Amino acid sequence: MIRTYRWLTLLITILLLWLSTDITHAEPDLPIAPPFRAYYWQHEGIRTLGLVQSDLITQDGIATQYFEKGKIEYHPDILDPTWRVAYAHLTTRLVETAPTMSISGTGVAYSDLAIHSHTRRPAPQGFQGGTQRLAEGVFVPYDPLLRPAPGAIVPDMFWNYINRTDLFPSGWLHAVGLPLTDAFEAETVVAGEQRIITMQAFERTVLTYDPRKPAAWQVERANIGSDALLATGQTPLQRTPIPPGYVFPVQSADCSYAAYHHDYPATDIFCPTGSAVLAVTDGVVDFVSSQDRWNPATDRPEDRSGLAIAIIGDDGLRYYGSHLSAVAPDLAPGVRVHVGQEVGRLGNSGNARSTPPHLHFGISPPTTPEDWQTRRGIIPPYVFLRAWQNGEMRTPR
Repeated sequence: MIRTYRWLTLLITILLLWLSTDITHAEPDLPIAPPFRAYYWQHEGIRTLGLVQSDLITQDGIATQYFEKGKIEYHPDILDPTWRVAYAHLTTRLVETAPTMSISGTGVAYSDLAIHSHTRRPAPQGFQGGTQRLAEGVFVPYDPLLRPAPGAIVPDMFWNYINRTDLFPSGWLHAVGLPLTDAFEAETVVAGEQRIITMQAFERTVLTYDPRKPAAWQVERANIGSDALLATGQTPLQRTPIPPGYVFPVQSADCSYAAYHHDYPATDIFCPTGSAVLAVTDGVVDFVSSQDRWNPATDRPEDRSGLAIAIIGDDGLRYYGSHLSAVAPDLAPGVRVHVGQEVGRLGNSGNARSTPPHLHFGISPPTTPEDWQTRRGIIPPYVFLRAWQNGEMRTPR
């Protein structure tokens, strides 16, 4: 009887502890949908898109997902692969469907943008199309083919931002669309403090400039993705994406590579010269060659790589890239790197001088840094490269 009472007391105690435990933290973060994972992580999505606001949904027959700073769509039938992931035309839609809504918590409503857009300035005298540099910034005509037409001036701080290829590899038209307004000042509250910021509306976003923010965040996309989701009657889900384990090793939308290498397992990834080469996963630098020592007269095999770097990943494998045009400064054996970190620039150093620029990419078990034969490639990387390019976290382990 006493033993039964003790067991019953223990069971009740365990049950009460379980009921009093807050289990809400166990809810998993909402993931980035597969069509958008690679794009998000390879182009600083936390800065350009922000937190995830919805699951993958279909709107008007198009796969799409909402983020704080925008809505992105997947168009698999578009011939140009760099435009298959596209920012939606949110600003123009919000002007029509939610005119009284405040833009990202500022003192400006979407209906105010319509007033600004009605005052487009005439094209500069003699303007022949395209864009034109002026003292105040860059004139952009309101025409999808950039033909002569009235338009707006994009100030330098916005123009420089939208032309950053590391953030927007497919160009500014893809990233923000045509400017709907000139830049204008607006009031907002930041951390309880009233501030005057500069804003400018584009077809796909609204840009803001706050000189009092840290330099890297002075220009931002406003949170119009959250606004757009609220306008549909849904509550945005503020979820921080979980970083992937792997990314594609080159930050460029214009790359090609084959399934087979000539006489050992590796892959040559052909991309434009100067494309950023990334750490494919978290790890520690194992080997760095920051000088091109290859001499065609002697053709020493250990020098054929030119500028190169190898990383021992946290998964226990070595990832190697060679024929670089530059190695990132401060990288040396023993330095820790993180997935997606730039480690160099693509080129054609070493015995690739007479070939198109490319990254020689190899995966191998770690040996010694001097073991160039193993380092250049033991595990065929093609299937993993394809997976990482599609945002799939497939491990070579």
